[in-house]
Amino acid sequence: MVATPSHQPREAACDVAKDQLHNTKQELTSHHLPRESPRHIFPTDGIRSAINDSTVRGIFCCTCDHCYKFSATSARNDSRRYTLTNERAEELLGEFLEIFALLVKLGYAGLISKFVEYGINLNRPLRKSDLKFLFDLTDRFGERTASTLRHQILEDQYEFCVRRIESGSWIRTLGKEEAFPIFKEQRVGNGDYGEVFRFEIYNGYTGGGFAPNTQYARKVFKQDRFAAAIREDGILALVRGLRKDRHDHLTTSLASFKYGETFFIVLPFASATLHSCFADDSSMFTTQELWEQICGLLGALEYLHGHEDAEFRVVLHLDLKPSNILVVGRRLQLSDFGLSKFKELSAMSESGSRVTNSTGFMTYAPPEHNIPSDEPSGTRYHDVYSMGGIISEVASFDVGGRKGLKAYRDRRRNEVDEEADFQSLSFHLSSGQIKHAVCEQHQDILRMTETGVWARGSRDDNGWRARFYDKGVFSLLEDVMLATAPEDRKSAGHAANMLRHQLKDAQTLLPSSQDLPDIWHDVQNRNLDGSAEADLVLRGTIQVDNAENRCGLCLKVLHQDTLQINSWVYGSPNGRQLGHTEYRGSFP
Repeated sequence: MVATPSHQPREAACDVAKDQLHNTKQELTSHHLPRESPRHIFPTDGIRSAINDSTVRGIFCCTCDHCYKFSATSARNDSRRYTLTNERAEELLGEFLEIFALLVKLGYAGLISKFVEYGINLNRPLRKSDLKFLFDLTDRFGERTASTLRHQILEDQYEFCVRRIESGSWIRTLGKEEAFPIFKEQRVGNGDYGEVFRFEIYNGYTGGGFAPNTQYARKVFKQDRFAAAIREDGILALVRGLRKDRHDHLTTSLASFKYGETFFIVLPFASATLHSCFADDSSMFTTQELWEQICGLLGALEYLHGHEDAEFRVVLHLDLKPSNILVVGRRLQLSDFGLSKFKELSAMSESGSRVTNSTGFMTYAPPEHNIPSDEPSGTRYHDVYSMGGIISEVASFDVGGRKGLKAYRDRRRNEVDEEADFQSLSFHLSSGQIKHAVCEQHQDILRMTETGVWARGSRDDNGWRARFYDKGVFSLLEDVMLATAPEDRKSAGHAANMLRHQLKDAQTLLPSSQDLPDIWHDVQNRNLDGSAEADLVLRGTIQVDNAENRCGLCLKVLHQDTLQINSWVYGSPNGRQLGHTEYRGSFP
């Protein structure tokens, strides 16, 4: 007897699509989701993998009893294969794709013809009134089934009807039933205001101003901070509109959302802050790049402050500190405008979000900030002072690394303040005078420049430092930015121009193709020709082209009465070696 092979029944096309669709489901594990929001979505890319050119005909014309019952087919004539024209197939894969997928998930794929007939799709969330036609299909299912199906469609539609995330200057309101299509969310910071999360956006849901496979950040505010949150968002929106062109060293919000009971702002993701850079000697910036970025920050402050005689559209930051300076890509940007205000707005808030040291003084605040007042307020010169303190620490970190910066902070903290009974990390005494520790630190940096001893950086960095650090840099800090009285400080634009000139001078003294090492460093280490055999090496300065240039002298006794002197100079033009001269003479 020959056994006949058994044939397994072929699985219905709608069930195959349903299984494939289930495999594309993406979980939403984001923080601070409304209780009513979906816990997963079916991304458009996943839907297209289940319903596409090769499967749409089979699903639409599925021969299972369920699809046959709920299709528009009469009992005696199945006309679906004739009604599925190329044009209809394009509609199913286009504007009706999401509603088709939802019906497949719910097991009612056969109803898609009626949805197309009534023009019902998921280009917007559906309402009860949109589904009234279901109750006209009593020949296919009873009223109770129609009611249950309507409820399922209205409840599950947000797994398929997902809005794109687009940039804009207005607050977007998401319904608590809607989905926010983000993934890989991770908390990266928190504070009195709330929390900051890093995330990415699912493919297919990035609108204008956003890109796929890109990390972003969202700043989620606590409910009791909504007023401050909306105020900050307003400041960020106004910052975008201050000038025709956005400043590259300013962080501005991409979008803001009211989502259920949560308010958050979406920002570019910062890989680090200046504060975190201070903890790592292997900085991502060379010395020259670092100072170019600092110059960019001063330019951003100038952008915020506007012209000195401006009366309107002037933004004051009022909370500048290293942790509020972000590293976005390879650029430093001012951020966190939670305490910012426009010039015409009311006095700044004494918010608990400010970072203070243990004494309650703001580390980077100017002396006038700590003077009791019934109406505390801020000016442009508040920001200038804060930036001056930050720049002073940048210089200390640049030459001394994280240990050098820690020593500088300890030096400021430990300075005796006769008018105060506490220690402070601030840059000034209670009297408002700049601390001796600050000036002494600047002098130490100049001495390090002379000796060529650095805690971090490459040989090229050292050569650039030797040209950059001089009395002009610290005059900018002590006389222009950290002056005791606000009226004695200059504007951010003035400080930016001074630093630009300092950078330009340092650059013009270096070759365009290859940095020369510091002449004083080479003298000390006897790296010059003939210096290894010299009996004495000296360092000095000479005037070349109305500029002070460092030089090295190598002295060698040839005979009892004969001295050979070799002199070397690295200077203009373009930092090339001007050459060396020799002198031979007899001395009694």
